[in-house]
Amino acid sequence: MRVAPLTKRRYTLYDPSGATSSAKHSSTRQDRGFSFEEQLFMMYMKQHPEIISNLGLKYPSAIQRAMEDLQWKHVELRLVDGGSPVLSQSPRQGRFLKKSQTASSNHIRKVDVPPAEKRIGSMIKYEMMQLREREDELQKSRRALGLPSLEETMELWRQGNSDTLSYRSTASYSRMNELPTAPLHKNPQLSELSSTNGSWDY
Repeated sequence: MRVAPLTKRRYTLYDPSGATSSAKHSSTRQDRGFSFEEQLFMMYMKQHPEIISNLGLKYPSAIQRAMEDLQWKHVELRLVDGGSPVLSQSPRQGRFLKKSQTASSNHIRKVDVPPAEKRIGSMIKYEMMQLREREDELQKSRRALGLPSLEETMELWRQGNSDTLSYRSTASYSRMNELPTAPLHKNPQLSELSSTNGSWDY
């Protein structure tokens, strides 16, 4: 047998006739020895004997006689805050909820969490985008300094012209492609011959 979990709400026994405990307290205490609230509770148990049988409760014969002697009044069980109880549709809860709470629970939005594969893929795309941006900035800075790009450097290295270029001047890349055209002057000392053994000495 499943027992519905108890909530933190407060319930009270209500007399629809409008009688108050202060009006009945003195007479009931002297005549029967029970307070007005106790009489309401006994009347509620008298009107709902199935609760006593389902819970397996037993009370003394004196209480039984007092319950039979009570004048019949309709007694209701109500919430203290005045909300009308509504049976919950959820099988897991098994308790009464207010209409406002049931309505708010139906409007809860579910947040879709992407799987781990999609999150990893988005992180990889973000890293690739950052690398491309850094590469573009590096190429712009090399152009501003007059340096060749990586592709141009690799092409010159394949052609074997890497030794003929001078990287000292960075003012303009066109100057690095210009080879020296000034004629070479012979050293007069190199033209002197020494014919000791018929060989050329420089």
